[in-house]
Formats: sequence, C-alpha cells, structure tokens
Amino acid sequence: MKTLFLLLMLLFGFCGLVMAENCSKATLNGAYGFYRVGYKGNGRLTAVGITNYDGNGNAESNEEVKSDDKLSLQKIHSKLDVHADCTFNGFLDGKQTTHGVIANNGNRIFFLDTTAGNTIYGVAERINQTNCSDASLNGAKAFYRVGEGLSGPLAAVGIQIRDDKGNSESKQRISRNGKLEFQQLTTKAQVHSDCTYDVFLDGVRITRGVIVDTGNRTFAMNVPAGNSIIVVGENINSN
Repeated sequence: MKTLFLLLMLLFGFCGLVMAENCSKATLNGAYGFYRVGYKGNGRLTAVGITNYDGNGNAESNEEVKSDDKLSLQKIHSKLDVHADCTFNGFLDGKQTTHGVIANNGNRIFFLDTTAGNTIYGVAERINQTNCSDASLNGAKAFYRVGEGLSGPLAAVGIQIRDDKGNSESKQRISRNGKLEFQQLTTKAQVHSDCTYDVFLDGVRITRGVIVDTGNRTFAMNVPAGNSIIVVGENINSN
C-alpha cells in the first residue's frame, strides 16, 4: 500500500509539473536582446541584436552579424509556434529556421538554428527597460569572452568598471591559443536608446552589444577583423 501511494504521488506530481509549464505565444512578448554564435557552413558566425515579439507569434529582429569576417545589418520578420511545454519553432517564409525553449517565466530563451549546414545557437533575454543611455552601463561587471581570435582559440574572464558617461576601465586574464596573458584597457561606450551599444578603443569601434535584464547583463561581440568572439557581462553587485 505504501509503495502504491508513492507511485501515485510520483505520477501525479510529474503530470502536475508538466502541465504547470503551460506556455503560449503570449509568453513571448516585448523586446529581447540576444546573441548568436557558431558556424554558418564552414565559416564562423557571431551576431548581436534585438527581437521584438508581439505576443501573437510574430517577431521582428534587428541584428548586426559577423559572418566570414564580414559585418552586415539584418532585419528579419518571422513567425513562432509556441508549445505548452515551452518549446517553440520559428519560421521564415514558411520554412522552419529555429527551435528553442523558453526559460525563467518567459524572461530567457535558448535557441538553435535548424537550417541545413548551420551549427549555431543563441541566448536571448528580456531587456525590461526603455530609453537606455550611457548611464545604463554604470557600475562594475564581471565578464567572460570566448571564441576565436587572430591567433586561434581565445577565452578570457575579467572585470569592467564604467561611469555614467560611458568611460570604462577593464582588466582581464586571457588564454590566447593556450598561452596566458593579462590585459588592461580604457574604452568608451556609446549607448543607444534601444539599449544597443558600441564600444570604442582609441576611436576605433571594437564591440557591438545589447543591454538586457534591466541593465544587469550584457551580450556583445567583438567586431575587429579576424575576431569571432562573444562577450557576456553581468553586474557584480558587491558593496
């Protein structure tokens, strides 16, 4: 009898968890910042942008893409089928191009490019603010960078401190093609009202990014020639 009771609890508890997900097209509503990274055919691809969802399965994306070391701007209109288990499929001109899953009560998305020949994944997160400015990046952020640079594979972790005018000091430990080095940079950010931003080093643009989660997190990519690197930052929030 005790064994039967436990089995029933497990069965109905599991069913309850599955039913509780209950996502729909309305779950995806509003502006999300995102990055994409991977391979388009045999060439490396990185991208950063914003997707606006209308809650009825329609999406409009604006992104800057770096593919085969060439930068371009893309605007894409797509449609979504969202399932109750919080997975979804995205379609462009009637053809499926994306499969993904919705997490954190609709605040975050993990997605995969399903186009033949591509090996690309992405992460998106609600922006949750409007009218961003240089002050939106104010404070200390921990960050990591990962991808491929001029000399091969690269990974890095570091800290960046910005003031409310876009000025920043960053320090990072880098593993570049298996060799460790330390780097310290002074840069200047220009934040746009849609919460995208550009970062400049000595007047030259080096980064394109987007601010998400009410300023707590950033998604970015490095844009100089020969680099295919994604950068993710998050507020330290330590007093």
